[in-house]
Amino acid sequence: MKRFSRWIVILLTAAMVVSLLPAVSAFAAETGTEQTAAAQDAAVPEEVQAEEPIAEEDKTQLAAVAAEPETVPATEPETVVNPEPETIAEPASETAAEAETPEIVLTEEPLSESEPADGEDPSTPSEGEPDPAEEADADYTKVEEAKAKVPADLTLYTEESVKVLEDALAAVEEGKKASEQETVDAWAAAIEAAIEALELKPLDGKIELAITNNTNMFKVVSAYVEETDGKLELVAALSGTTYENLFIGTYEEASANGYNTANWIKGFKDKNKKLAFRIPIERTTTFIPVISISNTYLKSYLSGKNVLERAFYARQFQIDLTKKTLVSGDYEFTQSLTITNNVKGFKVDSAVIDTLGGPNNNSYKADLTVKMGDTTYDAAYIGTKKEAASAKSTFSIGSNRLLTIPIKWLETFGKPETLQTLVGEAFTISFHTAGKGKKAWVEREFTISEKKGTLVISAADESGSSSGGKKKPVIPGQDDEKKKYEDTTGGGTAAVDNTTSLKDGVYTPDKFSFSGGSGRIALSCTKVEVKGGKAYATIVFRNTQSGTSEFSYVKASGGTYYCTQVGATSVAVIPVELNQNNSILGLTTKMSASHEIAYTIFIYIAGADKKEGSDLSKNDKMDEEAPDIAGLDYQDEEKLENAEFFKVFNYSDGIRLLEIDMSITSDKKDKEAEASETKDTEEPAAEEETEVVVNEETGETEEIKTSRADAQAELYKGKVVKYLLVPEDTEIPAGLEKETIVVMIPAKSVYTGSEDIEKIIKDLKAEDKIKSRAEEEKDQEKVPAAGDYKDMDYKTLIKAKTELVILPNEIMKDKEEKEVFNSLAEDLANLDIVAIVDRSAEEKTEKAKAEWLKVYGMLLGCEKEAQAAYDAVK
Repeated sequence: MKRFSRWIVILLTAAMVVSLLPAVSAFAAETGTEQTAAAQDAAVPEEVQAEEPIAEEDKTQLAAVAAEPETVPATEPETVVNPEPETIAEPASETAAEAETPEIVLTEEPLSESEPADGEDPSTPSEGEPDPAEEADADYTKVEEAKAKVPADLTLYTEESVKVLEDALAAVEEGKKASEQETVDAWAAAIEAAIEALELKPLDGKIELAITNNTNMFKVVSAYVEETDGKLELVAALSGTTYENLFIGTYEEASANGYNTANWIKGFKDKNKKLAFRIPIERTTTFIPVISISNTYLKSYLSGKNVLERAFYARQFQIDLTKKTLVSGDYEFTQSLTITNNVKGFKVDSAVIDTLGGPNNNSYKADLTVKMGDTTYDAAYIGTKKEAASAKSTFSIGSNRLLTIPIKWLETFGKPETLQTLVGEAFTISFHTAGKGKKAWVEREFTISEKKGTLVISAADESGSSSGGKKKPVIPGQDDEKKKYEDTTGGGTAAVDNTTSLKDGVYTPDKFSFSGGSGRIALSCTKVEVKGGKAYATIVFRNTQSGTSEFSYVKASGGTYYCTQVGATSVAVIPVELNQNNSILGLTTKMSASHEIAYTIFIYIAGADKKEGSDLSKNDKMDEEAPDIAGLDYQDEEKLENAEFFKVFNYSDGIRLLEIDMSITSDKKDKEAEASETKDTEEPAAEEETEVVVNEETGETEEIKTSRADAQAELYKGKVVKYLLVPEDTEIPAGLEKETIVVMIPAKSVYTGSEDIEKIIKDLKAEDKIKSRAEEEKDQEKVPAAGDYKDMDYKTLIKAKTELVILPNEIMKDKEEKEVFNSLAEDLANLDIVAIVDRSAEEKTEKAKAEWLKVYGMLLGCEKEAQAAYDAVK
C-alpha cells in the first residue's frame, strides 16, 4: 500500500514536470538556448543535454504520462522519477533558477523508504503518505482503554483465566516500542479477549460478612452471601421492623417505580426472628443502592395522608467478598461531570455532583462542587448580577478554588413533593471578581444533565432576568427575606399528625416530659392551643445554669418556627401530636458554629385519645393494678402462680413493666423498721465529678460539675424498683427514663454476680450473653473477671460493653449491704448499665423461687426455655 501511494506521487510529479516544459523552452529562447518546435510539440526534452542519454522505453513512458497525467498504469514499474540538476544556460540569478527550473533524473532503482527524495523536506510527509514518525510512535490509546477495563479484584477469578490476562498485560510492558500500529492493536485486542474470558471462582460455601453500620437508622445485625441454584444472594437482617420492604436502586428509580410492589423485596423472619432480605447480586458487586420503605409512611400513603415518596429512605450497602465485609449507611454517590465551556477566559477545571441520602434522610444533600481554573473570582450567587450586588450572603470561593452550591433541596422537610432542583434547565450564576482591582459581578449560565453527566457553561443573557418569568426558588445558604436566621445544618424533622379530638380552646398539659440534650437546657410546655381541630404547643427554653436562653428557631413537624424572646427565655409555638413523641431541633443565636440540638418531647392531655398516665416514680409499694403509662396501651398482667417479690405488666409493642420488691427482708417487722429508719435518715450528698459536655448555647465543649446521682440512680433507692423492658428499636414516650429504669431487651452482655446466677443462665442455654463475671473461671473459659460485686472493676465492664448486671440476694440482706447496693447503683447508672437483684432466695417455696426463671427469660430472650425449666420443678 505504501509503495502504491509513493508511485502515484512520483507519476504526478513527472506529469507536472512535463507540463512545465513549454515554459522552460520559452525561458531558454530568451537566453540563447536553441530548442526545436518538434521537441516542444512532443513535450519531450530531447534538446536538453543530460549527463546520461534517456532510454527509448523511458521516453515512451514519459510521453504516456504526459498524455494521461492522472492515470496509474496497470502494471506498476519499479522506476522512480526523481528530479536532479540539469545542465542549462546560467540564469540571470541563482535564486530565479532554483525557483523556476525543474530538475529531472530518471533512475531504475527505487528509493529507500528511510531516505527522503532530493528536494523534499524530510520532516514533512507528502500528501497522502503516512508520516514515518507516526509509524515509529504507534498510538497506545486502545491499549490504555483495554487496561482500564481490568477488574480491580482479580482474586475472585480462577488462576488459569487470570494468568492469560496477566500474560497479555505483560506483553505490553515487556515489548519494545512497536513500529507497526497493527502490533499495538493486537495487544489491545488480546487484553480485551482475556478480560472477557475471566472465569469466577466457585463460591466456597456460605460467606459470613463482618458488619459496619454507619447509621443507626438502618442497622444490619447479620449478613452473609450464599449461592442458590447458581445465583448469588446477599441475605441481610435488620435490627428492627421499621422497614418490611426494600427497593434496590436510587431514590429517583424508586419514585419512578412507584407502587409497583413486584419490584420490591419483601422481608422475612430468619432463624433469629429478625427481619431479613434476600438481595440478588453478582460476584463482582461492590455497591448496592437501597431504598428502605417505611412501614409508617407506607400505611399513611395508603390512607391518603402523604405521597408514596415520603416512605422512601435512601441507603446503601458496600460489599467486599475478598475481605468478607459489609458496610451499611445512608446513600453516598459522587458523579463527575464532563464540562463544555463556551466562555473564553472563564476557566473551570472540574465539576462533580455529591449526593448524600435522599429527600427524607436527615443527612440529605445534593451539591454541585466546581473547581475554578484560577483565582479570578472569590464569590458566587445563584441569580443575576443585579440580584447578587444587593445580596446579604453569597457562596464563597476559597483559596482552594472550590465553589459548592446546592442543586437539589426541599422547601419543606418531610414533604418530598416540595423538592426543588436546578438540574435539567439552564440557571444563572453570578461570579464576583477578586483582587485589588475593580470589583464586578459577571453572569454565567450553567446547564446540568445528570443523565448525560454533563455541565455546559455559556455566557448568560445579561438582560437582568434569569428566571424566565418563573418564581425564583429560595436557595438554601442564600438570602431569604422570610428567614431571620440562616439554617446551615441541613437537619430536619418528620411531619406529624397534629389533629386531635379535643374541642378548640386552650389547655394546660396534664403531663410534659422531654429527653435529649446535655441537661443544660430545660424545656417546658406552658399551654396547648387547639385551633380547627389541630394542636399547637407553646414550648419554652431556659438555661438551667445561666437562666437565659436565646434560641433562634425550632424545627418541628417538617417546618421551621422562629422563637421570640420573653424575658430570659426563648418561646416557640409548634404543631404537636398529643400523647405521642415529637422530635424537634433547636438552634441558638449565640452559636460560634452551627449546632442544632435534638430533643424528643411528650405532651399528655387527658381526653386526647389516650388514658391519663400514672406517675411511675412512686415506688413505696408494688402496684396492685397496672399503671397507666401515657403513650402505651396496657394489655394484661403476667400470670404468676407463686412468686411474691416481682410482678410483670404487659403493654403494647412487647413492652413490659417489671416491678421488684427491694425490702431488706420478707419479715413484716423488719420492713416496718426499715421504713422508719429510711424516713429519719437523710441521704448523703452525691459526690461531684468533672464531665466534658457540649454547651448548647455556644456549641463549644467545656468542663462542668455534674452530680453522679441522676434520675436513674435515684430510682434504685425506693422500696420497689420498676424496670421498663423495651424490645430493641421500639420507641417509648419521651421522659419515661426519668420515671423507670429502661432495659433494652434482650440483653447482649451480662455480668453475673455469683456462680448460682451463672448456672441459671447456662441452664437456659444463654451462656453466650455472659461477657464478664465475679470470679476467675475455674475451667479456663475466656470470660473476663470483673471483680466481686462489692468491688467491681468498671474498666472490665466497659470493655465488655456490659448492659446488665445481675446481683445475688446477699446484697439486700441488711442495711449495710443495701447502702453498698445504692452506691453501686449510682456508679452503674453513670455508666448506663442496669442493675437487677435476683430476689428468689426471699420466696417461700421452691416453686416460687423457680418462678424467677421467667425474669431471666424476659431479660435474655429465652422465655420458652425458662417456662420449660419452671414447669419441670415440682
